[in-house]
Amino acid sequence: TRLMRDLHDGLGGQLVSIVALSERGHEGATITDAARAALKDLRLVIDSMDDIGGDLMLALGSWRERASAQLRPHDITLDWRVATPQGLPLHPELRPWHVIQIVRILDEAVTNAVKHAQARRIAVTIDTLDGDRGPYGVISVTDDGHGFAVSDNSEAARTGQTARGLRNMRSRAARCGAMLDLSSDASGTRVRLQLPQCFPDSDAAAG
Repeated sequence: TRLMRDLHDGLGGQLVSIVALSERGHEGATITDAARAALKDLRLVIDSMDDIGGDLMLALGSWRERASAQLRPHDITLDWRVATPQGLPLHPELRPWHVIQIVRILDEAVTNAVKHAQARRIAVTIDTLDGDRGPYGVISVTDDGHGFAVSDNSEAARTGQTARGLRNMRSRAARCGAMLDLSSDASGTRVRLQLPQCFPDSDAAAG
């Protein structure tokens, strides 16, 4: 059921866009971009089904390669920083649907930086911190773009594609028991994803 839902939300939407673009007679380059996005989404779902033994760093390594390829045509630099030798804690309870949520959050953060922030540099920082009940991982994506309004009272926060993207990011974080914090100003935007110490068995948080 989870796999069907994710294929519908991701690959299904991309294929619908390709059909619509073709029927409207758009130029080949536009359709090619949409097809590449669909292929990227399919690879994401396939990669997320691999048994990574609870080691999220393996999935993030694959994501790093895809993100670098996405940013290269835009001349955007990707800085990869792993603050601790172990990277992130091992999670034996980690499931493929957890991985999909996390990777899609990171994808959304990078896509926003490319499409809306006019960023020239994106930094991904991975860290493990000590909590009251044990260590937990933190993944941060920071860009040097022009930023945007994130207040819930602002018109931009209530409408538009960016607002929908932010709502989806928060929903995905809740589904896997993570906490998402977003800050943005004229110097850039930071998305901070605090992973749970133990990933939930159910995605009931999605509603």
